[in-house]
Amino acid sequence: MIEYAIKQKLLARTQLKALVSNRIYYPHLPQDVIYPCVNLFLISGFRHNDVDIGYPVYQIDGFGSSYAQVIEVMREVKNAVNKQGGIWSGYNVINMILLNELDIDEPSDSSLFHRSADYKIIYKDI
Repeated sequence: MIEYAIKQKLLARTQLKALVSNRIYYPHLPQDVIYPCVNLFLISGFRHNDVDIGYPVYQIDGFGSSYAQVIEVMREVKNAVNKQGGIWSGYNVINMILLNELDIDEPSDSSLFHRSADYKIIYKDI
């Protein structure tokens, strides 16, 4: 599945892996998560019926114990996937594009910082 390819692309980014280790989750965070970490999940799954091209939108969230940490994590997410293409784990990725990015207020936990970004990925199965 393309989620696996996105996760592997994120893990391949040395600077991101230095921040979050292997803590990149799909589709949910574990209950006792360690920060900083990244979570991704599908928010829309568009696919052409007559050609083998998909263009789903994924939300990628960064979580951290400080605002600076979350900004750094999401900067490395962006560097890993935004405007990137090529062969990703058996998928021909035409492009992955940042659509929107915003900070999320976590009022129940003032020590948690959260930034969300939506990315459209355009790809073909190989």
